[in-house]
This record gives sequence, C-alpha cells and structure tokens, in this order.
Amino acid sequence: MPDRTLSGAFSAEPLSRSSLPARVVIEGNVRGSEVRGSSKKRSFGKFEKDKTIKSKKRSFGKFEKESKKLLELWQCFFLRMYTAFRGFLDPENMEVLMKSWSGRATLAGAALLAASAAFPSVSRADTFNFTSCHISGSTCEGGSIPAPGFGSVTLTQAGANVNFSVSLINGNRFVETGAGGGELFLFNDSIAASTITTIASSPTTPAGGLSGFTNLAPVMADGTGTFTASVECTVASDCNGGSAPTMTSLTFTVTNATVAQLETANANGNLFVADILCGAAQTQCGGLTGPVDAVPGPIVGAGLPGLVMACGGLLALARRRRQLVA
Repeated sequence: MPDRTLSGAFSAEPLSRSSLPARVVIEGNVRGSEVRGSSKKRSFGKFEKDKTIKSKKRSFGKFEKESKKLLELWQCFFLRMYTAFRGFLDPENMEVLMKSWSGRATLAGAALLAASAAFPSVSRADTFNFTSCHISGSTCEGGSIPAPGFGSVTLTQAGANVNFSVSLINGNRFVETGAGGGELFLFNDSIAASTITTIASSPTTPAGGLSGFTNLAPVMADGTGTFTASVECTVASDCNGGSAPTMTSLTFTVTNATVAQLETANANGNLFVADILCGAAQTQCGGLTGPVDAVPGPIVGAGLPGLVMACGGLLALARRRRQLVA
C-alpha cells in the first residue's frame, strides 16, 4: 500500500495567504467583513434593546411613584371618612338613619366634610354673605338681614394660596371709619408665613394705593370683636368715611394659607367684616356707615372631584341598607 502520511497536498504545514488562490483570499475577506458587520449589528441591537428597557423602567418607576402618592391620598380620604361618621356605622344607627331622608342627608354632609379635610390642597371655594348688621342708627343694628344681605366674600384655594373676592351690592361701598377699626376689610390670620399680595379694588382705586397685613395686634370693629388681618388704604385720608373713592369690590391673595385656616371665627363667632357706606338701595341703612359681618356657614362649596365617588358610595350603602331592612 502506498504511504499515506501527510505530505504534499496533505501536508500539515500551515498555508500562508500568499500561497492561496486570489479568489479564496477575496472570499475570506468578504466573509470576515460580513461576520464583523453582523457582530456590530448585534451589539447595536443589544444597545437599543437595553436603552428601551431602561426607558421603560424609568417610566414604570415614575408611574409607580405617582400611584403610591395617589394611594396615600385615597387612604387618607377613607380614614377621614371613617373618622367623620364612625358612630353612624353602628348597625342600629345605620338602620335608623337609612330609613329617613334627613339621615341620608346627614351622612352625605359628613362625607363632604371628610373629603374637604382629606384634600386641603385641592381647589375649593367657599362663599359667605354679609348679613349681620352693626351699623349705628340703622333699622338692622344688632341684628341681621336675609341673604344676600350687604354683599359677599368668596375664598378660593389656589395651590398654597387663597384668593379673596369681596363684593358689595345695592350701591354699598367700602370706607374707613372708627367703627370699623379704620380698615376696609377685616378677617382672622395669625399664620406666621402668610402675607397679603395683589390687592385691587374697583371701579376705582385710592390715589395712595392699598395695603394688607396679617398677624396684627387685635383690631376691634364695633359689635364684631377683634381681628388679626386687614386690607386698608395706604394713605388713611384717602378713604375717610364718605370721602373715599367708590370701591364696591376688593380682591387680594393670602399666601401660604388654606381656606380652612382663614375661615376661623373670632371669639364673637365672626369671620369677616366690611366697613361700608350703605347705598340708597340698601333700605335698612341708606346713607349710614358702619361694619357688617359674615358668620360661619358658607353658602357655596366647590371643587373636590372625589366627592362624586364619596356620594356614590353613600347612595350604594343606602340602597343596600334598605334591602337588608326590607
């Protein structure tokens, strides 16, 4: 048999590129380039995939954080709801309450109050009427008149601030007199960081402008008690009694406060006072000056979309109770 040891064509010696046919060398180069290109594509694809995954993780992390915050708000809401009418949830009390419309209305009112307390930062608005009269010589002195009274004051939560809108009706206008403590408008604010900004009046403004103060030493207005915040004419002589320019509305902002904090009554039970010159259409006091005030009990409340769910839950509870009682 011929010797088949590796030699010649079967030689184990490594072949150099120069000894290979040109076609083989070219094909090898092409294939090598394809492999390298494919490797780069895989690397770039992996990079894009990792980038997408990281982006999704960031989005999910943000969603998870916001979801936790929303969950905490709702937990606070339901805790307040439970605290507000815990006594009503006793089966015997619920049976009695659910049999009457007044009972169901009581539960609904409790839900509204609890929701307002649970979400103090959500936009809300409360309006009060000036119905209490302390105008010397008037037919209403020491008493009150029916709404809408002498005008109204509306407080609206706007983030960390509260916007005030004070409007007089029947030709009444703001003035400063001794009976009103020398102020156009008085309220209660002893919050350390609060300030009064962006004060405006209409239809006219005093020549010297308007100023506002919080955390005052108690200011007395006849028959209404003392207050710790005010809006006044910067130059007192600009607004002395009937010589004051015609101002039928005031608007301003109290910073770093909530509506609830500024709806705090004084020792006499009063919230807000306006010193006014009665217009001719205000038949109880036409032409007279003096303070009028608003007492607790807003006529309007707004905001809080979550209240829809609260009321819906109460209605469902009422229906369920009716079925059980029947």
